[in-house]
Amino acid sequence: MWLLENPWPPAFAAITIAIVLVVAWSRTGRQPLLIGSIVCAVCGVFAFIVDVAVVTEAEIVEQRVHDFVSAVESGDAEESISYISELLESERAQIYFAMERFSVDPGVRISDMIAQTRLNDTLATTEFRANGRVTAKDYDYNVHAATRWKLSWQKEGDEWKIAEIQRLDPLTGATISLMSRVNVR
Repeated sequence: MWLLENPWPPAFAAITIAIVLVVAWSRTGRQPLLIGSIVCAVCGVFAFIVDVAVVTEAEIVEQRVHDFVSAVESGDAEESISYISELLESERAQIYFAMERFSVDPGVRISDMIAQTRLNDTLATTEFRANGRVTAKDYDYNVHAATRWKLSWQKEGDEWKIAEIQRLDPLTGATISLMSRVNVR
């Protein structure tokens, strides 16, 4: 994680210093304090500008998770499978099989996302919760599913591909079967 991946701490610090300098300036009337407060306020705003301008590999991988979920929601099995490395033949087949029999309703909520990169941004891991409604196509059966996932990613060319899929128990975090029943409520 680099310094401005989360702009709030440096922006908060800069704005706090700016406020302290303005208070000191109002009591003493010294011009350098006012100039310092303006510089600090500009630095606080600059932290947000840099945050928008700089996109880290971890942020790209996070976006890939959201794009993958959108592909699954749309029901496009080929697009969904395109996010997964061709080396994962079994997982690709399982996902294709599942998408033939089940659909995921739009509006899946992704939360608790943690994305980390390593080995000079060539490997990444994402862990997140995905909660939404799943419908069994042949039985018109619709349930709310609470799931938790850990995906390992690797760079293949210029694109991030899923290299390992682990489904986790939503409560304990233990690895469970990719095709096991969902926790419903």
